Amino acid sequence: LVTVKSGTSAATSGIFTAGSGNGVVSGALTIASGTSSAGVTGALTIGSGNALGGNSGAVSIDAGTSDATVGTVSLGNTNATTVAIGTTAATAINIGAGGALTRTIAIGTGSGVDTINIGTGAGANVITIGTATTTAAVTVYGQREPILSGAGALALVASNSGSLVKLLTVPAVTLPAPVAGVVYRFVVTADITANATITATGALLQGSMIVAGATVDVDGTTVFTIDATKENVGDYLELRSDGTNWFVTQSNFLTTAAITSA
Repeated sequence: LVTVKSGTSAATSGIFTAGSGNGVVSGALTIASGTSSAGVTGALTIGSGNALGGNSGAVSIDAGTSDATVGTVSLGNTNATTVAIGTTAATAINIGAGGALTRTIAIGTGSGVDTINIGTGAGANVITIGTATTTAAVTVYGQREPILSGAGALALVASNSGSLVKLLTVPAVTLPAPVAGVVYRFVVTADITANATITATGALLQGSMIVAGATVDVDGTTVFTIDATKENVGDYLELRSDGTNWFVTQSNFLTTAAITSA
């Protein structure tokens, strides 16, 4: 069945419908275009599948010929201000997935100012970039670490990983349960007015610190305390987790006993 219909007035749209089915399973191609004078927008809908049975079909859009000529498929190149792909129903969206081709995938490479959001929803997003191979390379320009204020009570979470935590005023920082790969850097950015604390969920602090040029052991303690009378602006401590403990990986404190652990 092929039905072709075109509107006759400025407010109607032209419609081309091609479909076939047996009363249960149907495929459909709908192309509609509205007229600009009436402000009617055009629409192209391509669908395939069994609507009654809930089964999804496959829709393929391709360009080119079998003799290896190059084809181009364009979406929203001219007038579209929004191009939506799999916004509410798709559970898997594949771009350049599969095959042994050498590809270039360009996102936001124009001369304008692009805002690119990846995984900014409230869900527990898992984002992987690159692979664990010797040939993999990831280059990031303009990278900035998040800055958090530890001027008072601050409960860190795993998603704060990579943050620089400013210690000032009366810091009372709590660490989350260890999560592999999570890292925080704590820096005294202004004189603190009362002792600062960085507290783990248990006796999970390990490693050693550099305090006044000497090595101070950290062996299964729970809390770091930075003395408000001995700290120096610029003193810092870095903690990394392997999923079991928190390890001191970098540190430097100017004055003896400026930081202790217990």
